[in-house]
Amino acid sequence: MRDGATGVASSVWVCGIDDVPSPLRLFIYALQHVMVLYAGAVAVPLILATALHFSAADTSILVCASLATSGIATLIQVLGLPHIGSRLPAIQATSFVCLPPLLTISQNYGLPAAFGAAIAAGLITLVAAPVAGWALRAFTPIVISMVVLSIGLSLIPVSVNWSIAGGDGMGTGSSTAVAVGTAALILLFQRFLPGYLRSAAILAGIAVMTLLLGLSGHADWTPLYHAAWVGWIQPFHFGLPRFHLAPVLVMVLTMSVTLVETTGNCLILTKALDLPNSHGRLVNAFRADGLSTMIGGIFCGAPYTTFSQNTGLILLSGVASRFVVAAAGVLLIVLGACPKLGALISCVPLPVLGGASFFMFGMISVAGIQQIQTVDLRRDGNAITLAVGLGVSLLPVIRPDLFATLPPSVQLFATNGTVLCGVTCLVVQSVFRGGDRI
Repeated sequence: MRDGATGVASSVWVCGIDDVPSPLRLFIYALQHVMVLYAGAVAVPLILATALHFSAADTSILVCASLATSGIATLIQVLGLPHIGSRLPAIQATSFVCLPPLLTISQNYGLPAAFGAAIAAGLITLVAAPVAGWALRAFTPIVISMVVLSIGLSLIPVSVNWSIAGGDGMGTGSSTAVAVGTAALILLFQRFLPGYLRSAAILAGIAVMTLLLGLSGHADWTPLYHAAWVGWIQPFHFGLPRFHLAPVLVMVLTMSVTLVETTGNCLILTKALDLPNSHGRLVNAFRADGLSTMIGGIFCGAPYTTFSQNTGLILLSGVASRFVVAAAGVLLIVLGACPKLGALISCVPLPVLGGASFFMFGMISVAGIQQIQTVDLRRDGNAITLAVGLGVSLLPVIRPDLFATLPPSVQLFATNGTVLCGVTCLVVQSVFRGGDRI
């Protein structure tokens, strides 16, 4: 039997796209989405705050802002506004794609410039959404694969530095041991936890090792004691946004990659739900990404895109109700309004984060490698694109001072391995013209 309103086969789906489960089931299904999303949602702001040497209080604010604005972004995408939002069960959060440019912009221009670039890029996406589909044709599968691979490679040095950081009474040797121990815990959890809990293996590894360090006196719980239970993020907490051309261009390029992620998830959902695959729905999804990114820049968040792991959860569980995802968005907003939670996350020692991030950053590279396996390297210069892109992406990693003599605005592009790789691959592919398209 098929639901006429949604086109979803009721024998396949536990809940169709427009079905509203009972309150208890709604809460349980929504909580499941939040559990799958949580580690990824807090990782980007936590890594950004740690790399910029934020205080525990500012780290808490950044984490809470990310959670709350992810919830707002999800509601916009799922419930929609006039001509904005796909109205698909697509949960929104900050992608790791955004981390390298956010770090680079913040280190060179300051955090207000990073948020200003996000606001500008969001506005451009909101206005230019109708032509974005055409522009994305330039991102062939090999280009997308190389961009994803380069993100993981460019972040590995961050893991190394955190793993040997010391602090909290630990020397370099002890820090390294803690990082290795954290990685070992995550590996064991990933191997032996039941399937439905494996998605929380990284979160569990971080929690257990932080607790062990706390019991041994090597974790500082002071920020947790002083944090309030309830609070809200003030707009422009880190200062009024600043707008510079180079950071804006970097963020626009970054958003073009996140739009590819949004496109893929929307196509998967529309096909699985037997819905019309309309260009208008995709444009509305892009507009939602743009508006959400603007809101994120105002409230200290970052560019947003649909999370693939939650799309996988929908296909696995058979719960396709967009109202379940909307409820998950509400839960994220509630979590974001709890500074105590943000303070708890800020208590994670650097070596613990270093050990866990090896898995997170490594899996990003693995995702890129998996995508490369789907590409025919015998045609359209794909092999050359792979070779050149891989070499170029490693230049800033191997020699961070290679472009030190260039003007600051040029360094912003040249020292970012992801941007350097993406632009180079686009140029190489344009020379060969053709190939598979997304």
